[in-house]
Amino acid sequence: MSIDIMSTSKLRLTLFDGGSTLSMNEKKIAEPVKTTRIQAFNGPVVKTDRWCKFYTSFCTRVNLGGLNKLIDGEYGLFRRMIWLVFILGMTAFGLYQMCSQIAKYNQRPITVLVNISRYDHVKFPAITVCNFNIFAKRKTDKVYMTDYVKAILLEKKSLLALPALNKQIIANGWSWWENYKLLGHRLHDSLLACDWKQKPCDYDDFEETITDMGWCFQFNSNTTTPSLSVNNAGTDYGLLLHLDTELDQYIGSRHGFGEGFKILAHDRNDIPLMKSAGIAVGPGMQTFIGIKQKRIKKIGPPHGTCGSRKLKEFTHYSTSACQLECLTEYMGQKCGCKDAYQLGSYPDCTPEEMYKCGLKAQVDFVTDTNETCIRERCPDQCETTTFEMEVSTVPIADWFFEEKSADFYIDKNITYLRKNLALVFIYYTSMNVEETVQNVAYTEIDMICDIGGSFGLALGASIITGLEICDFFVYYFFTRHLSGGVKPA
Repeated sequence: MSIDIMSTSKLRLTLFDGGSTLSMNEKKIAEPVKTTRIQAFNGPVVKTDRWCKFYTSFCTRVNLGGLNKLIDGEYGLFRRMIWLVFILGMTAFGLYQMCSQIAKYNQRPITVLVNISRYDHVKFPAITVCNFNIFAKRKTDKVYMTDYVKAILLEKKSLLALPALNKQIIANGWSWWENYKLLGHRLHDSLLACDWKQKPCDYDDFEETITDMGWCFQFNSNTTTPSLSVNNAGTDYGLLLHLDTELDQYIGSRHGFGEGFKILAHDRNDIPLMKSAGIAVGPGMQTFIGIKQKRIKKIGPPHGTCGSRKLKEFTHYSTSACQLECLTEYMGQKCGCKDAYQLGSYPDCTPEEMYKCGLKAQVDFVTDTNETCIRERCPDQCETTTFEMEVSTVPIADWFFEEKSADFYIDKNITYLRKNLALVFIYYTSMNVEETVQNVAYTEIDMICDIGGSFGLALGASIITGLEICDFFVYYFFTRHLSGGVKPA
């Protein structure tokens, strides 16, 4: 077989099956061929310039839609420019979509799923009951402190006019906790009778405690024993309290101007902050408190703000307990003492310290630092159980006092009961529990898939394409700069 190639040097090349012979001028053999461009049939345009070589190598090595059109020899300059505009436009579209998806991911969107489920048994909440009046007059009269306590509670300047008594109290040691317990309305004073699921209960079913409203008592609050539960809704499957307001024993209060009780249904692990929550119940009324249980599950950082931290005085974290610790620390730093319901190493404030500093510190905490404390140091619990309370009231009928009072109350006449008795029903309105669950709405995988979908739609690109681009640049860098200028294959 022989092939003739005509050129300016009149070369003639002859190829044979068994070998080859070449005839040419020796001088012309030594001269380099100054070819600037070689056009292959139906093949790419290959240029010997360094950047053109890089450009051609990139377009042939990376499997990205449209790149091969830029080096196809059959495509003229105009068509290649059009394809270049298309590729750059689609690249810009893909980059825009990528930035949008990253911005969406950084917003940490969440979805909220609300599910209402019916249960055969539902745990009953803890119930805390506090009298609006803090100290009983008959008890303060016994220790000749009625005027002094009234001055403290009503924040009167006459407190300073009792220096002798003030010195005597300080000398004997003042304890708000002991005085709340000894001088306040105790369980036996306030609770005349009770029923649990239509069966009588007694004082052993309750526990006394101190709160921000003084001495109170609680039902179903002992976390060391199993929680009580109900298997049906309605007043017959709840708690009935017969409460004695003891209006004739009222002196005054810092926590309100009403008469009656403050009642709160809460989780057993929560600290009841009675001043900021609860339902007011007045004497002479029959009050129905219908409760609905709600369970909330929130997402922690980076999508949410819920969380917890170790508390100094409480083993179980709750927002209310953390907030109480914040208040205790704030008041201790300002006044060097604390209120009786607060836990910590600070001593109880004396009446004079409470009057001059403690009460103001509590107000300053609410107005200046409470929000910061909750946001920075007391995050919301990730899992909480709350109890929504619906209240309705009706006056107690006269026939009840005339016909039934003797069956329930001993040594209480009808006139007294009309002024002081409060009947309270606490029960579930339904066995449905509302569960609110937060979920991550946009994950890392969602973002990657959306970005991949955008580039795939615009350029036919995939993760493999990205790896090919990385492979090309790494290989090119090593071969051109770290390997003595060896060109990439």
